[in-house]
Amino acid sequence: MPHPRITAILPCRDLAASTAFYERLGLTLDSDYGHYRILSDGKGWHLHLRHEPGTPQAPDNPFGLY
Repeated sequence: MPHPRITAILPCRDLAASTAFYERLGLTLDSDYGHYRILSDGKGWHLHLRHEPGTPQAPDNPFGLY
């Protein structure tokens, strides 16, 4: 039986700060490609963080997780 998986891909200005934030929420860093990181919770949720220095910050950024 296949395991369900959901993946969100988010642009971010600061990979280190974003990674630390999501690790505090319980995700772990699975892969680090320098400008692109993959985190997961071990239950099928995956978060991809893509470094984009010009990305607007909230509330001007249309991308987000709620």
